[in-house]
Amino acid sequence: MSRLISAEKISHTVDGQTILHEIDLVVETGDQLMITGPSGSGKTTLLHILAGLDAPSSGSVKFLDRCYSSFSAVEMVEFRKKMIGFVFQFHHLISGMSVKDNVMLSSYFSKGLKQQQLLSLFDQLQLSDKLLPKPVNVLSGGEKQRVALARALIHQPKILFADEPTGCLDQENAKKMWHILQSLNRSGLTIVMVTHDEQLKAMGHKNLHLMDGLLTQ
Repeated sequence: MSRLISAEKISHTVDGQTILHEIDLVVETGDQLMITGPSGSGKTTLLHILAGLDAPSSGSVKFLDRCYSSFSAVEMVEFRKKMIGFVFQFHHLISGMSVKDNVMLSSYFSKGLKQQQLLSLFDQLQLSDKLLPKPVNVLSGGEKQRVALARALIHQPKILFADEPTGCLDQENAKKMWHILQSLNRSGLTIVMVTHDEQLKAMGHKNLHLMDGLLTQ
């Protein structure tokens, strides 16, 4: 496996409080990395920094050999569009729009996208019957979260970041999500995930625990 993302001496301070303290972390191609820790420990902050959504107070994050701090604002937007997929704990879909339109929300994603690619993704995520032009608000919570996952994957990113993707799901829908994420990882997708879910944690190739600003195995 090759090194995809590397974080060196990542620290982050908010209102004088140190959330993360000199964290070193490596994500390799094909990893399924699980980050656990108590509420308020900084897991989401770390995930956002690794994905380039936020900048650390100090330290560096590199994708392959390029440091995030060397990107201009425009370059970082383009980088995230091409390389990063992100699934939040809440789906953040637009309720009045159809499933397909939510997935294709950015015109960037639609460039060169073939219909067969969209159908294949929806089949993989058990959403093939949801492509009818109905508003997304008629879907169940589990279906909405899988639509959010489809939106994160439609541009075929190199790495998927997921922040508590089963945190708002019942047991049945959480189980569907576990199986889908396992399948995606087996197909070669690199996944970095924050979770409290013990079954998801058990899926990880690497399991790290964040507490008091420190990351341990």
